[in-house]
Amino acid sequence: MPPRFGDIAELVSQAGPVAYLAATVTGSLTLLLTNRGGTQERPLVERIGEAQEPLTSEALTALLIRRNSDGDVTGGYLPAQAGIAVTDGEFEDELAGLLPALGERLIAPLARALARDQAGNVVLIACGLLGLLPLHAATYRAGRTSRCLLDDFAVSYVPSARVLATARSMLPAEPAVSPVLAGVGDPAGGTPLEFSRAELAGISAYFREPRVFYGEEATRSALLSAAAGADYVHFSCHGRFDPTAPRDSALMLAGPGLPDPLTLSDVVSARPFAAARLVVASACETAVTDFTGLPDESIGLPAGFLQGGTPAMVGTLWSVADISTALLITRFFEFHLGCGDQAGDGVLAPDKALRRAQRWLARATSGQLEDYVSRHDALADAARWLPAHEQPFSHPYFWAPFVLVGA
Repeated sequence: MPPRFGDIAELVSQAGPVAYLAATVTGSLTLLLTNRGGTQERPLVERIGEAQEPLTSEALTALLIRRNSDGDVTGGYLPAQAGIAVTDGEFEDELAGLLPALGERLIAPLARALARDQAGNVVLIACGLLGLLPLHAATYRAGRTSRCLLDDFAVSYVPSARVLATARSMLPAEPAVSPVLAGVGDPAGGTPLEFSRAELAGISAYFREPRVFYGEEATRSALLSAAAGADYVHFSCHGRFDPTAPRDSALMLAGPGLPDPLTLSDVVSARPFAAARLVVASACETAVTDFTGLPDESIGLPAGFLQGGTPAMVGTLWSVADISTALLITRFFEFHLGCGDQAGDGVLAPDKALRRAQRWLARATSGQLEDYVSRHDALADAARWLPAHEQPFSHPYFWAPFVLVGA
């Protein structure tokens, strides 16, 4: 049964604004649910006005997939995201064209409404093809500057309000005093990941007794045993999304000779991470959802982890760069746990910690990054691989794929 309206009212009062976004045949539709001022017993349901140029479902499809007069695919965000790009930098170029189109035609009116209400965060329920996109990074003009949602709000995603309510019901009453980490780094059997081990080692420094495995030891049995009772589960490995059979989407662990996939079906049926507060999968395409057979609710690894009892997951929307991922994820844990040079800032909720880590990576100069890795033994080797540009990871390709799904 769907949740009652009273359930949604309570949810909005706890979680903050919730926005449904859809592209329809006549234009885009954004419904914003707020508890403005915190005094209303019922959430205010507001239809956000469209931008000057409406984003129809046809226009959205044209942004995502380009075809020639014969109907053959010639480019677009989705083919490039799936690895069909034929030239270097093609995906980055597609992303650079897509984000302002989404921002001006869909996100800008929502951002103005959130700013009007002085909101600090928003939960996005993106319908259909919009669920494949980094809406938090879509850019729009605000005065003389270009902004995105992350500049002003912490952003999280859920497939539905019911999933959000369930995720919040699974949150621990209090943060763990001595949280336990279980994780795998660079499991054997796949293409080596240059900074995977450094990433997991850097994160492990913030936990008292981490249960982590590398290379040939990063097996399914080792991880599942370590994950029993763990507060955080971290995958620094290869991942795959199967659009034809989403339940076969998997994270690749070490096996005898070949990678051993931990599939979505495994996560849902066995619920091996039900005790965890958060699962972080800094692998490729771990937050991509099915867009072919389920028109009213998305399914993919994030929804599977939530269905398996975990309140939230950090995943990725496309194949990620190894070095920037290690930097961002390490910084995320520092902000979230209040560790390192963030010890005085206290614990931040996952959505707020991810926002700060993404904005930090996008704005950090080469000098600041060199100083950062010099203070982290596990990341010290990254110094010689850092690009020499002024802000080497400012392009959304590096920081925008990471999304928090859940609570």
